[in-house]
Amino acid sequence: MTFQSPDRKELARIGELPVLWRTGKLSLSVAAPGVKGEPKLYALKLNGERAEEIPVKKNGDRLEAVIDTAQLATQTPFFELTTGR
Repeated sequence: MTFQSPDRKELARIGELPVLWRTGKLSLSVAAPGVKGEPKLYALKLNGERAEEIPVKKNGDRLEAVIDTAQLATQTPFFELTTGR
């Protein structure tokens, strides 16, 4: 992708296929004091639909998860974390 200006508000060129996608493994730790519901983490499809659930656990006042994007059923940079208030 190429943009018209440094603020990246206007696209000059979309780019070419195939899209190069890097995978990685990351640890997520989010402060969540007072969360009472059961936390859930989802990998999202590019259209925003939930693709699969990723295990997440409560550890005191934190929510923790490990995401390995190479192991997901669908490649995505998008995730949704819910707490089911």
